[in-house]
Amino acid sequence: MGILTPDFPALNDAGTSRLSPVFPTNEPEEVYGGGAIMMIHAKCYLMRISSAVVLMILCGMPPLASLAQKADQELPLVIAGKIPFYPIMARAARIQGVVKIRVVTDGEKVTSADVESGPPMLARFAKENVLTWEFSKHKPTTFVATFEYEIEGPNQCTYSNGSSTLNLPLEVRIIAKGVETCDPAAEIKSAGGPGLDDLFRPQ
Repeated sequence: MGILTPDFPALNDAGTSRLSPVFPTNEPEEVYGGGAIMMIHAKCYLMRISSAVVLMILCGMPPLASLAQKADQELPLVIAGKIPFYPIMARAARIQGVVKIRVVTDGEKVTSADVESGPPMLARFAKENVLTWEFSKHKPTTFVATFEYEIEGPNQCTYSNGSSTLNLPLEVRIIAKGVETCDPAAEIKSAGGPGLDDLFRPQ
């Protein structure tokens, strides 16, 4: 009966094996089976999806779930409420910006309005305006209302009401002229009359 001996790789002159160690390469089919290849491709696909989501977040894009919820959400119809104005003190201080308020309704009126972001002086007046809203009967819901306050030039010496654009209940945009302190003497002269210096100049 013959003796079975294992086959060993041939040795080179230095007494070491001529076979090189096997490392994973860019061609997984030479190392792994078909099932492993499918798992690798699946992992790469998931990594691409994750990278796309991270890019959307960094670019300020809302998540897909948020977009779907907003598209399917039924917003209530505003049937009454006060007209929003630009706060006089905020105009004098040239404070402008965007205010976001989370609104909760009970099916007819606002039950709570919480400021999420925005300049405090503007947020106070935006919240007060939201609390005056009344709706047609609807299923109780929650949404975020955005108030955008903008000051445009040129400045003027007197206050005016400005303009308000309403896309209720989600968007309110209020634009007003800037206000500056004017010299009464200059105002009189620009109107065609004598200035204060002319009135008190000796004849």
